[in-house]
Amino acid sequence: EQERSPGILMIVEVEDAGAKLDAIDAVKSAVNGAMITCGLSVVETEAIDQGGKSIVTAILKEGYVVARANPAKKHIALDIHLWSKFDKLEDAKSSLLDAFEANAKDASSFRIVAPGLFGVSTWKEDEMKKGPKFTQDCSNGNAAEAKNEIDGSHVAAVLEESMNTLLMKDGATVAVLCGSNHQSCDSINILKDHTKVSNVIPLYQCSSIEGKIDYAADAGTRKFACEKELTSKLEGEKKPVDSIVVDPSTSFAMAQIMHKIISKTKSRRELMSKDILALAPSLDSSESWRSIFVDQLREFFSTEPGFKSTVFFNSTSSSMEVTTVSSGDVHFINNIKSATAKVEERTGLVGDIRHIGGVEYTMQDPFEPPQFFLHDAYDQTGPYDQWQSQQPTGHQVMFQLESSVKKSLSSDRVKDLASNSLQQIGINVALKEFTDFGDGSALFASWTGGNIIVLWDGRNSIGVNFFIYEESDEFV
Repeated sequence: EQERSPGILMIVEVEDAGAKLDAIDAVKSAVNGAMITCGLSVVETEAIDQGGKSIVTAILKEGYVVARANPAKKHIALDIHLWSKFDKLEDAKSSLLDAFEANAKDASSFRIVAPGLFGVSTWKEDEMKKGPKFTQDCSNGNAAEAKNEIDGSHVAAVLEESMNTLLMKDGATVAVLCGSNHQSCDSINILKDHTKVSNVIPLYQCSSIEGKIDYAADAGTRKFACEKELTSKLEGEKKPVDSIVVDPSTSFAMAQIMHKIISKTKSRRELMSKDILALAPSLDSSESWRSIFVDQLREFFSTEPGFKSTVFFNSTSSSMEVTTVSSGDVHFINNIKSATAKVEERTGLVGDIRHIGGVEYTMQDPFEPPQFFLHDAYDQTGPYDQWQSQQPTGHQVMFQLESSVKKSLSSDRVKDLASNSLQQIGINVALKEFTDFGDGSALFASWTGGNIIVLWDGRNSIGVNFFIYEESDEFV
Protein backbone atom coordinates (compact mmCIF):
# COMPACT_ATOMS: atom_id res chain seq x y z
CA GLU A 1 0.00 0.00 0.00
CA GLN A 2 1.26 3.46 -0.88
CA GLU A 3 2.26 5.37 2.26
CA ARG A 4 3.70 8.58 0.79
CA SER A 5 2.99 10.78 -2.22
CA PRO A 6 6.29 12.51 -2.95
CA GLY A 7 6.80 15.22 -5.51
CA ILE A 8 9.78 17.32 -6.56
CA LEU A 9 9.60 20.96 -7.64
CA MET A 10 12.53 22.52 -9.45
CA ILE A 11 12.73 26.30 -9.78
CA VAL A 12 14.88 27.45 -12.70
CA GLU A 13 15.89 31.05 -13.48
CA VAL A 14 17.22 31.54 -17.02
CA GLU A 15 18.98 34.71 -18.20
CA ASP A 16 20.11 35.74 -21.67
CA ALA A 17 17.73 33.36 -23.42
CA GLY A 18 18.28 33.43 -27.17
CA ALA A 19 14.83 32.22 -28.22
CA LYS A 20 12.02 34.53 -29.33
CA LEU A 21 10.16 35.29 -26.10
CA ASP A 22 7.85 38.06 -27.32
CA ALA A 23 5.70 35.61 -29.32
CA ILE A 24 3.45 33.68 -26.97
CA ASP A 25 2.92 30.87 -29.47
CA ALA A 26 6.70 30.42 -29.76
CA VAL A 27 7.01 30.12 -25.96
CA LYS A 28 4.16 27.61 -25.90
CA SER A 29 5.70 25.59 -28.72
CA ALA A 30 9.09 25.57 -26.99
CA VAL A 31 7.63 24.20 -23.76
CA ASN A 32 5.60 21.49 -25.53
CA GLY A 33 8.53 20.46 -27.69
CA ALA A 34 10.89 20.23 -24.73
CA MET A 35 8.50 17.97 -22.81
CA ILE A 36 8.07 15.64 -25.76
CA THR A 37 11.83 15.51 -26.24
CA CYS A 38 12.47 14.36 -22.68
CA GLY A 39 9.72 11.74 -22.75
CA LEU A 40 6.98 13.44 -20.71
CA SER A 41 3.33 13.43 -21.75
CA VAL A 42 1.63 16.80 -22.39
CA VAL A 43 -2.10 16.73 -21.61
CA GLU A 44 -2.97 20.38 -22.18
CA THR A 45 -1.19 23.71 -22.52
CA GLU A 46 -2.53 27.16 -21.64
CA ALA A 47 -0.94 30.53 -22.42
CA ILE A 48 -1.87 34.03 -21.30
CA ASP A 49 -0.45 37.35 -22.45
CA GLN A 50 0.69 39.56 -19.57
CA GLY A 51 1.18 42.82 -21.49
CA GLY A 52 4.50 42.06 -23.17
CA LYS A 53 5.21 39.15 -20.83
CA SER A 54 3.57 35.74 -20.93
CA ILE A 55 2.77 32.76 -18.70
CA VAL A 56 2.59 29.31 -20.30
CA THR A 57 1.34 26.37 -18.25
CA ALA A 58 1.80 22.84 -19.56
CA ILE A 59 -0.20 20.19 -17.71
CA LEU A 60 1.55 16.84 -17.92
CA LYS A 61 0.50 13.35 -17.00
CA GLU A 62 3.56 13.32 -14.73
CA GLY A 63 3.32 16.87 -13.35
CA TYR A 64 3.33 20.38 -14.77
CA VAL A 65 5.63 23.06 -16.15
CA VAL A 66 5.08 26.82 -15.83
CA ALA A 67 7.15 29.17 -18.01
CA ARG A 68 7.07 32.92 -17.31
CA ALA A 69 8.75 34.81 -20.15
CA ASN A 70 10.06 38.37 -19.93
CA PRO A 71 11.28 39.35 -23.44
CA ALA A 72 12.61 42.77 -22.38
CA LYS A 73 15.12 41.17 -20.02
CA LYS A 74 15.66 37.95 -22.04
CA HIS A 75 14.60 36.20 -18.86
CA ILE A 76 12.43 33.15 -18.34
CA ALA A 77 11.41 31.56 -15.04
CA LEU A 78 10.51 27.88 -15.00
CA ASP A 79 8.64 25.77 -12.45
CA ILE A 80 9.04 22.04 -13.13
CA HIS A 81 6.94 19.97 -10.74
CA LEU A 82 6.83 16.18 -11.14
CA TRP A 83 4.79 13.71 -9.12
CA SER A 84 6.01 10.72 -11.16
CA LYS A 85 9.01 9.89 -13.35
CA PHE A 86 11.32 11.86 -11.05
CA ASP A 87 14.34 10.65 -13.02
CA LYS A 88 13.16 12.88 -15.89
CA LEU A 89 13.60 16.10 -13.89
CA GLU A 90 17.12 16.92 -15.07
CA ASP A 91 16.20 15.88 -18.62
CA ALA A 92 13.24 18.27 -18.53
CA LYS A 93 15.49 21.12 -17.37
CA SER A 94 18.07 20.44 -20.10
CA SER A 95 15.40 20.17 -22.80
CA LEU A 96 13.85 23.48 -21.75
CA LEU A 97 17.24 25.24 -21.76
CA ASP A 98 17.84 23.93 -25.28
CA ALA A 99 14.36 24.98 -26.39
CA PHE A 100 14.91 28.53 -25.15
CA GLU A 101 18.46 28.64 -26.57
CA ALA A 102 20.03 29.22 -23.17
CA ASN A 103 23.38 28.09 -21.81
CA ALA A 104 23.55 26.08 -18.61
CA LYS A 105 25.98 28.68 -17.15
CA ASP A 106 23.25 31.33 -17.50
CA ALA A 107 20.73 29.30 -15.50
CA SER A 108 20.41 28.74 -11.78
CA SER A 109 18.11 26.24 -10.12
CA PHE A 110 17.15 24.62 -6.86
CA ARG A 111 14.86 21.76 -5.89
CA ILE A 112 12.46 21.29 -3.02
CA VAL A 113 10.35 18.37 -1.87
CA ALA A 114 6.76 19.16 -2.79
CA PRO A 115 3.40 17.40 -2.58
CA GLY A 116 2.63 14.64 -5.05
CA LEU A 117 -0.39 12.47 -5.80
CA PHE A 118 -1.56 9.22 -4.31
CA GLY A 119 -2.78 6.59 -6.73
CA VAL A 120 -0.47 7.40 -9.64
CA SER A 121 -0.20 4.22 -11.74
CA THR A 122 3.61 4.26 -11.69
CA TRP A 123 4.09 4.91 -7.96
CA LYS A 124 5.88 1.59 -7.26
CA GLU A 125 8.35 2.21 -10.06
CA ASP A 126 8.83 5.82 -8.94
CA GLU A 127 9.49 4.68 -5.36
CA MET A 128 12.48 2.70 -6.59
CA LYS A 129 13.91 5.62 -8.57
CA LYS A 130 13.58 8.52 -6.15
CA GLY A 131 16.39 9.64 -3.88
CA PRO A 132 20.15 9.17 -4.19
CA LYS A 133 21.64 6.01 -5.65
CA PHE A 134 24.09 4.37 -3.27
CA THR A 135 25.28 1.66 -5.62
CA GLN A 136 26.43 1.55 -9.19
CA ASP A 137 23.63 0.76 -11.61
CA CYS A 138 25.19 -2.25 -13.27
CA SER A 139 22.33 -2.62 -15.74
CA ASN A 140 23.17 0.77 -17.23
CA GLY A 141 25.08 0.40 -20.45
CA ASN A 142 26.99 3.59 -19.66
CA ALA A 143 28.01 2.43 -16.20
CA ALA A 144 31.68 2.08 -15.44
CA GLU A 145 33.07 -1.28 -16.47
CA ALA A 146 34.00 -3.50 -13.53
CA LYS A 147 35.48 -6.97 -13.29
CA ASN A 148 33.05 -9.78 -12.64
CA GLU A 149 34.55 -11.42 -9.55
CA ILE A 150 36.32 -9.98 -6.52
CA ASP A 151 39.25 -12.14 -5.38
CA GLY A 152 42.46 -12.04 -3.40
CA SER A 153 44.17 -9.71 -5.86
CA HIS A 154 41.58 -7.05 -5.10
CA VAL A 155 42.07 -7.51 -1.35
CA ALA A 156 45.82 -7.11 -1.93
CA ALA A 157 45.26 -3.86 -3.83
CA VAL A 158 43.11 -2.50 -0.99
CA LEU A 159 45.71 -3.35 1.67
CA GLU A 160 48.66 -2.03 -0.33
CA GLU A 161 47.03 1.27 -1.32
CA SER A 162 45.57 1.78 2.17
CA MET A 163 49.00 1.33 3.74
CA ASN A 164 50.58 3.61 1.14
CA THR A 165 48.11 6.42 1.78
CA LEU A 166 46.70 6.00 5.30
CA LEU A 167 49.67 4.72 7.31
CA MET A 168 51.24 7.80 8.83
CA LYS A 169 54.73 6.46 9.57
CA ASP A 170 57.44 4.38 7.94
CA GLY A 171 58.77 1.28 9.65
CA ALA A 172 55.34 0.43 11.06
CA THR A 173 54.46 -2.68 13.04
CA VAL A 174 51.31 -4.40 11.79
CA ALA A 175 49.37 -7.09 13.66
CA VAL A 176 47.39 -9.42 11.39
CA LEU A 177 44.45 -11.42 12.76
CA CYS A 178 44.48 -14.73 10.91
CA GLY A 179 42.61 -18.01 10.84
CA SER A 180 44.14 -21.27 11.97
CA ASN A 181 47.66 -22.37 11.09
CA HIS A 182 46.19 -24.71 8.51
CA GLN A 183 44.64 -21.82 6.55
CA SER A 184 46.31 -19.37 4.25
CA CYS A 185 46.62 -15.84 5.69
CA ASP A 186 47.32 -13.81 2.56
CA SER A 187 47.51 -10.46 4.36
CA ILE A 188 50.85 -11.50 5.90
CA ASN A 189 52.49 -12.03 2.51
CA ILE A 190 50.99 -8.80 1.17
CA LEU A 191 52.29 -6.69 4.06
CA LYS A 192 55.68 -8.22 4.81
CA ASP A 193 57.18 -6.74 1.64
CA HIS A 194 55.46 -3.37 1.95
CA THR A 195 57.85 -0.42 1.96
CA LYS A 196 56.19 1.26 4.96
CA VAL A 197 56.01 -1.90 7.09
CA SER A 198 59.05 -3.15 8.98
CA ASN A 199 57.41 -5.81 11.14
CA VAL A 200 54.38 -8.04 10.62
CA ILE A 201 53.00 -9.92 13.64
CA PRO A 202 50.90 -12.94 12.54
CA LEU A 203 48.26 -13.70 15.14
CA TYR A 204 46.98 -17.13 14.17
CA GLN A 205 43.87 -18.53 15.78
CA CYS A 206 44.67 -20.19 19.10
CA SER A 207 44.30 -23.94 19.23
CA SER A 208 42.23 -23.49 22.40
CA ILE A 209 39.38 -21.84 20.45
CA GLU A 210 39.35 -24.11 17.37
CA GLY A 211 35.85 -25.09 16.28
CA LYS A 212 32.56 -23.82 17.63
CA ILE A 213 33.14 -23.01 21.28
CA ASP A 214 30.52 -20.35 22.05
CA TYR A 215 28.19 -22.81 23.78
CA ALA A 216 30.87 -25.07 25.25
CA ALA A 217 30.92 -25.39 29.01
CA ASP A 218 34.55 -24.27 29.17
CA ALA A 219 34.28 -21.53 26.51
CA GLY A 220 35.30 -18.79 28.94
CA THR A 221 38.38 -20.68 30.10
CA ARG A 222 39.50 -21.45 26.56
CA LYS A 223 39.06 -17.85 25.41
CA PHE A 224 41.01 -16.58 28.43
CA ALA A 225 43.83 -18.97 27.55
CA CYS A 226 43.88 -17.55 24.01
CA GLU A 227 43.89 -13.99 25.36
CA LYS A 228 46.98 -14.79 27.43
CA GLU A 229 48.65 -16.42 24.42
CA LEU A 230 48.04 -13.43 22.12
CA THR A 231 49.08 -10.93 24.81
CA SER A 232 52.30 -12.83 25.39
CA LYS A 233 53.08 -12.83 21.67
CA LEU A 234 52.49 -9.08 21.37
CA GLU A 235 54.60 -8.38 24.46
CA GLY A 236 57.43 -10.43 23.01
CA GLU A 237 57.65 -8.17 19.97
CA LYS A 238 58.93 -5.27 22.11
CA LYS A 239 57.34 -2.81 19.67
CA PRO A 240 53.91 -1.16 19.90
CA VAL A 241 51.41 -2.07 17.20
CA ASP A 242 50.75 0.73 14.70
CA SER A 243 48.15 -1.05 12.60
CA ILE A 244 45.70 -3.96 12.86
CA VAL A 245 44.54 -5.87 9.80
CA VAL A 246 41.64 -8.34 9.95
CA ASP A 247 42.41 -11.00 7.35
CA PRO A 248 39.39 -12.57 5.60
CA SER A 249 40.41 -15.94 7.10
CA THR A 250 40.11 -14.90 10.76
CA SER A 251 37.23 -15.90 13.02
CA PHE A 252 34.70 -14.04 15.12
CA ALA A 253 36.21 -15.49 18.30
CA MET A 254 39.65 -14.05 17.44
CA ALA A 255 38.13 -10.60 16.94
CA GLN A 256 36.37 -10.91 20.30
CA ILE A 257 39.62 -11.75 22.09
CA MET A 258 41.56 -8.98 20.36
CA HIS A 259 38.83 -6.54 21.39
CA LYS A 260 39.16 -7.78 24.96
CA ILE A 261 42.92 -7.17 24.94
CA ILE A 262 42.62 -3.64 23.51
CA SER A 263 39.80 -2.72 25.89
CA LYS A 264 42.14 -3.08 28.87
CA THR A 265 43.84 0.23 29.52
CA LYS A 266 47.14 -1.30 30.70
CA SER A 267 47.39 -3.64 27.69
CA ARG A 268 46.46 -0.88 25.28
CA ARG A 269 49.13 1.48 26.63
CA GLU A 270 51.84 -1.19 26.58
CA LEU A 271 50.98 -2.96 23.31
CA MET A 272 49.45 -0.31 21.04
CA SER A 273 50.71 2.96 19.61
CA LYS A 274 48.93 6.15 20.57
CA ASP A 275 47.51 6.42 17.06
CA ILE A 276 46.41 3.41 15.09
CA LEU A 277 45.15 2.31 11.68
CA ALA A 278 42.75 -0.66 11.57
CA LEU A 279 41.46 -2.30 8.38
CA ALA A 280 38.89 -5.02 7.80
CA PRO A 281 38.16 -6.10 4.20
CA SER A 282 35.06 -8.29 3.99
CA LEU A 283 33.87 -10.38 1.04
CA ASP A 284 30.92 -11.88 2.92
CA SER A 285 28.01 -9.53 3.66
CA SER A 286 26.79 -11.86 6.44
CA GLU A 287 29.96 -11.23 8.50
CA SER A 288 29.01 -7.80 9.81
CA TRP A 289 31.09 -8.46 12.94
CA ARG A 290 34.22 -7.49 10.98
CA SER A 291 32.97 -3.96 10.49
CA ILE A 292 31.66 -3.79 14.06
CA PHE A 293 35.00 -4.91 15.53
CA VAL A 294 36.93 -2.17 13.73
CA ASP A 295 34.27 0.45 14.44
CA GLN A 296 34.39 -0.27 18.18
CA LEU A 297 38.09 0.62 18.25
CA ARG A 298 37.01 4.26 18.08
CA GLU A 299 35.97 3.90 21.72
CA PHE A 300 39.60 3.28 22.74
CA PHE A 301 41.27 5.67 20.28
CA SER A 302 38.86 8.52 20.75
CA THR A 303 41.14 11.56 20.67
CA GLU A 304 40.66 13.93 17.77
CA PRO A 305 41.43 13.65 14.93
CA GLY A 306 39.86 10.21 14.56
CA PHE A 307 37.75 8.71 11.79
CA LYS A 308 35.88 5.61 10.71
CA SER A 309 35.04 4.97 7.06
CA THR A 310 33.06 2.38 5.16
CA VAL A 311 33.97 1.90 1.50
CA PHE A 312 32.40 -0.56 -0.92
CA PHE A 313 34.26 -1.78 -4.00
CA ASN A 314 31.74 -3.14 -6.48
CA SER A 315 31.98 -5.34 -9.54
CA THR A 316 29.08 -6.36 -11.75
CA SER A 317 28.43 -9.45 -9.65
CA SER A 318 29.96 -8.98 -6.19
CA SER A 319 31.06 -6.43 -3.62
CA MET A 320 33.79 -5.97 -1.00
CA GLU A 321 33.23 -3.86 2.11
CA VAL A 322 36.29 -2.23 3.68
CA THR A 323 35.97 -0.72 7.15
CA THR A 324 38.75 1.55 8.34
CA VAL A 325 39.46 3.30 11.64
CA SER A 326 42.24 5.85 11.81
CA SER A 327 43.41 8.05 14.68
CA GLY A 328 45.79 10.97 14.42
CA ASP A 329 45.38 11.63 10.69
CA VAL A 330 44.22 15.22 10.14
CA HIS A 331 43.94 14.64 6.39
CA PHE A 332 42.07 11.33 6.60
CA ILE A 333 39.14 12.36 4.38
CA ASN A 334 41.39 13.40 1.52
CA ASN A 335 43.55 10.32 2.06
CA ILE A 336 40.66 7.84 1.99
CA LYS A 337 39.42 9.45 -1.21
CA SER A 338 42.88 9.13 -2.70
CA ALA A 339 43.24 5.49 -1.62
CA THR A 340 39.83 4.64 -3.07
CA ALA A 341 40.74 6.24 -6.39
CA LYS A 342 44.01 4.29 -6.56
CA VAL A 343 42.24 0.99 -5.86
CA GLU A 344 39.74 1.80 -8.61
CA GLU A 345 42.56 2.53 -11.04
CA ARG A 346 44.40 -0.71 -10.21
CA THR A 347 41.45 -3.09 -10.12
CA GLY A 348 38.72 -1.66 -12.33
CA LEU A 349 36.28 -1.93 -9.41
CA VAL A 350 33.87 0.91 -8.68
CA GLY A 351 34.49 2.53 -5.29
CA ASP A 352 31.66 3.88 -3.17
CA ILE A 353 32.60 5.79 0.01
CA ARG A 354 29.43 5.03 1.91
CA HIS A 355 30.14 6.58 5.30
CA ILE A 356 32.73 8.64 7.17
CA GLY A 357 32.31 9.23 10.90
CA GLY A 358 34.41 10.85 13.59
CA VAL A 359 35.16 10.53 17.29
CA GLU A 360 34.13 12.56 20.31
CA TYR A 361 35.05 16.22 20.14
CA THR A 362 37.92 17.22 22.37
CA MET A 363 36.54 18.84 25.50
CA GLN A 364 37.84 22.37 26.14
CA ASP A 365 36.72 23.17 29.65
CA PRO A 366 36.54 25.97 30.50
CA PHE A 367 36.54 27.33 26.97
CA GLU A 368 37.14 31.05 26.76
CA PRO A 369 37.32 32.44 23.20
CA PRO A 370 40.24 34.87 22.93
CA GLN A 371 38.25 37.34 20.84
CA PHE A 372 34.66 38.01 19.79
CA PHE A 373 33.82 39.19 16.27
CA LEU A 374 30.55 41.05 15.82
CA HIS A 375 28.63 41.63 12.61
CA ASP A 376 30.31 45.00 12.02
CA ALA A 377 33.75 43.36 11.92
CA TYR A 378 33.01 41.92 8.48
CA ASP A 379 32.92 43.90 5.26
CA GLN A 380 29.35 43.58 3.94
CA THR A 381 29.80 46.00 1.02
CA GLY A 382 30.05 43.38 -1.73
CA PRO A 383 27.03 41.30 -0.69
CA TYR A 384 24.96 44.45 -0.08
CA ASP A 385 25.80 45.90 -3.51
CA GLN A 386 24.91 42.58 -5.13
CA TRP A 387 21.61 42.49 -3.26
CA GLN A 388 20.79 46.04 -4.31
CA SER A 389 21.62 45.24 -7.95
CA GLN A 390 19.00 42.50 -8.14
CA GLN A 391 15.88 43.28 -10.16
CA PRO A 392 12.95 41.19 -8.89
CA THR A 393 10.58 40.06 -11.63
CA GLY A 394 7.86 38.81 -9.32
CA HIS A 395 6.93 37.32 -5.97
CA GLN A 396 6.49 33.56 -5.66
CA VAL A 397 5.30 31.67 -2.60
CA MET A 398 4.95 27.92 -2.14
CA PHE A 399 3.35 26.39 0.90
CA GLN A 400 1.74 23.17 2.05
CA LEU A 401 -1.36 22.66 4.16
CA GLU A 402 -2.17 19.52 6.14
CA SER A 403 -5.62 18.56 7.40
CA SER A 404 -5.67 17.05 10.87
CA VAL A 405 -8.98 15.32 10.13
CA LYS A 406 -8.70 12.27 7.90
CA LYS A 407 -10.92 12.07 4.82
CA SER A 408 -12.08 15.66 5.35
CA LEU A 409 -11.04 16.75 1.86
CA SER A 410 -12.40 16.04 -1.60
CA SER A 411 -11.71 17.47 -5.04
CA ASP A 412 -14.89 19.58 -4.88
CA ARG A 413 -14.09 20.92 -1.42
CA VAL A 414 -10.50 21.78 -2.43
CA LYS A 415 -11.77 23.61 -5.52
CA ASP A 416 -14.30 25.60 -3.46
CA LEU A 417 -11.64 26.54 -0.91
CA ALA A 418 -9.23 27.70 -3.63
CA SER A 419 -11.90 29.71 -5.50
CA ASN A 420 -13.15 31.42 -2.35
CA SER A 421 -9.62 32.30 -1.27
CA LEU A 422 -8.85 33.94 -4.62
CA GLN A 423 -12.14 35.86 -4.60
CA GLN A 424 -11.40 37.23 -1.13
CA ILE A 425 -8.23 38.90 -2.44
CA GLY A 426 -9.99 40.26 -5.51
CA ILE A 427 -8.98 37.64 -8.09
CA ASN A 428 -11.98 36.37 -10.02
CA VAL A 429 -10.73 33.64 -12.29
CA ALA A 430 -11.95 30.20 -13.28
CA LEU A 431 -9.88 27.29 -11.99
CA LYS A 432 -9.29 24.47 -14.45
CA GLU A 433 -9.42 21.10 -12.71
CA PHE A 434 -7.70 17.83 -13.61
CA THR A 435 -8.62 14.65 -11.73
CA ASP A 436 -7.34 11.88 -14.00
CA PHE A 437 -3.76 11.63 -12.76
CA GLY A 438 -4.31 9.87 -9.44
CA ASP A 439 -6.54 9.93 -6.36
CA GLY A 440 -6.25 13.70 -5.92
CA SER A 441 -6.70 16.71 -8.16
CA ALA A 442 -4.73 19.57 -9.71
CA LEU A 443 -6.13 23.11 -10.17
CA PHE A 444 -4.59 25.68 -12.53
CA ALA A 445 -5.38 29.33 -13.21
CA SER A 446 -3.61 32.32 -14.77
CA TRP A 447 -4.68 35.94 -14.87
CA THR A 448 -3.20 39.30 -15.74
CA GLY A 449 -0.77 39.63 -12.90
CA GLY A 450 0.07 36.05 -11.94
CA ASN A 451 -0.89 32.40 -11.72
CA ILE A 452 -1.67 29.69 -9.16
CA ILE A 453 -1.44 25.90 -8.98
CA VAL A 454 -3.22 23.99 -6.22
CA LEU A 455 -2.42 20.29 -5.82
CA TRP A 456 -4.41 17.95 -3.57
CA ASP A 457 -2.66 14.62 -2.99
CA GLY A 458 -5.89 12.63 -2.54
CA ARG A 459 -5.52 12.36 1.25
CA ASN A 460 -4.86 15.21 3.69
CA SER A 461 -2.29 17.42 2.00
CA ILE A 462 -2.70 20.49 -0.23
CA GLY A 463 0.22 22.21 -1.95
CA VAL A 464 -0.02 25.75 -3.34
CA ASN A 465 2.33 27.43 -5.83
CA PHE A 466 1.34 31.11 -6.06
CA PHE A 467 3.00 33.78 -8.24
CA ILE A 468 2.34 37.50 -8.78
CA TYR A 469 4.39 40.04 -10.74
CA GLU A 470 4.10 42.72 -8.07
CA GLU A 471 6.35 42.09 -5.06
CA SER A 472 4.01 42.43 -2.08
CA ASP A 473 4.35 40.61 1.24
CA GLU A 474 1.06 42.07 2.39
CA PHE A 475 -0.85 40.78 -0.64
CA VAL A 476 0.69 37.29 -0.39
